[in-house]
Amino acid sequence: LLDKYNFIGNIFLITGFYDHSITSAGKEIGIENQDVINHGQIEDMVEDGWEIHSHSHTHELEVGVEEDLRKSKRLIENRYLNYSANKMAFAYPFNDAHQDIRNVSEKLFAASFLGRDKPYRSYEKIQEIPRIEPVEDSFCRKFILDRFAVKPWHRQ
Repeated sequence: LLDKYNFIGNIFLITGFYDHSITSAGKEIGIENQDVINHGQIEDMVEDGWEIHSHSHTHELEVGVEEDLRKSKRLIENRYLNYSANKMAFAYPFNDAHQDIRNVSEKLFAASFLGRDKPYRSYEKIQEIPRIEPVEDSFCRKFILDRFAVKPWHRQ
C-alpha cells in the first residue's frame, strides 16, 4: 500500500546491528541472537526513497557517546545517504536523552526524536521531537515486517 501511493518514511538504524545476528550487544536489551535487517534490504529501502537516520552505532551510550554517534553518522553518510547530510536526524536509544547525549546530538544532527505520547509543537525543542513507536498490531509495523521480511526485535 505504501508503494502504491509512493509513501516513504524514515528508519532509524542501529548501524552496528545490521547485516548479522545480534549477539552480546543484544543481551542487554533482550534481543540476543535474532536476525536483523541486512544491507541489501536497507539499499532497497533507500532506492524506494526511504531516508536512513541514526539510532546510534551500539544502542548503548553510557560511555563513548560522541565516538558512537559519529561512527553511526559516518556509516550512514557513506552507504545510505539519499538526502542532504546536514538534515540527518537521531532517535535516542531507550528514549534516554540525558545531557551528555543531548550535547553530542545537537552538534551532529539536525533534529533528535524522543519517544513520547504527544504531538510535536513547532515551539518545542528540535532535539526532543516526539516519535511514535510502532505497537504490535500497527499497520506500519506489519508493512515493514512483511515488505522487508525482517523479524521484530523491539525491546519487550
